Amino acid sequence: MKTDEFIGGRTWLVAGTVKQVSDIALGGIAIAAATIALANINRNPFGHWDRLNEWFFPTVVGGLLAIVAFVLMLRGAAFGGVHRERWRIRDMLIIAAAVVAASLAGWQWGWRLLLQMGPSDLVMLMLFELAIAIALARASRVRALTMLLLGLLLGTVGTDVETGVTRFTMGVDELVDGIGTAIAALGFVVVTDGMLCLVSPRLFVESYARQIAEWAAPSVLKIVSVCLRILAAIAIAAASYYSYTLNASTWDVSMLFVFGAFGVACRIFGWNRLLLILALAWSPLLEEDIRRAMLISRGDPAIFIRWPFGGSLLLMICAILVLLAVASTRQAARRGAKPA
Repeated sequence: MKTDEFIGGRTWLVAGTVKQVSDIALGGIAIAAATIALANINRNPFGHWDRLNEWFFPTVVGGLLAIVAFVLMLRGAAFGGVHRERWRIRDMLIIAAAVVAASLAGWQWGWRLLLQMGPSDLVMLMLFELAIAIALARASRVRALTMLLLGLLLGTVGTDVETGVTRFTMGVDELVDGIGTAIAALGFVVVTDGMLCLVSPRLFVESYARQIAEWAAPSVLKIVSVCLRILAAIAIAAASYYSYTLNASTWDVSMLFVFGAFGVACRIFGWNRLLLILALAWSPLLEEDIRRAMLISRGDPAIFIRWPFGGSLLLMICAILVLLAVASTRQAARRGAKPA
């Protein structure tokens, strides 16, 4: 058997060991990140509710991340991971059509609606969209939530805009400006897929095929493998060049490959890369609007549900979370009822 065939075989990708390691490994990474974050907080983050300081948001996110990561590791150790839910082509087409329709509608009048919103409404809108993103996750919604919280935490790295305090830079000057979303996105998408193609084009195809229920991965011909490897090398080189030109820094190129390596683990273990990228991009906006809303309300958290728009979004968020909890419980019960 050729090396590419051995690496690219789907059998080991869907094995129970991979599912168990997936939960335990991601939980361990998340707990380590949360521990480092919480250990570096040097002020009381809950001192003044009307003026939330620079440590409030990372403290809350880090605490939630630690809790979710512990649950994830416990599930992996006790139950051996979860069964992977696969996409159906029909569902993918429906979601794609909905995204296109929402984008067109947003282009027409969405920006006008955003201009009418206050900070509290924007917070609830972002949380609502993140809840929908978690609901659409197929592999595991607990893993999806872990990746989302990890992205929010990474978004707090760098200099706080309001106070000028640096957070979680670990003495590295290149992190003062934070983690660039463009670098993370290129690393997670372009470099990750490029690495998979260079190592094994069949593994690249299989990693996507196992996510779609009706799709059996086609065999990869030798000439196709060669072409895929050439395209992968070109894509990685282009991404590296673009990353370097952003700040003329080799640090950005290094970060690009760090995210690429982490992305390879995401592809193999079924961790949601897109949720982390989305959370990383929205983290500064979410933190800023939370702090502005609390400043306007003089420390009264009821401002997030005081207006009809925010209150309605909160009800929908709660409904989504309840439905997800019920659906996950039923799926776990059905799997437990199946004979061995």
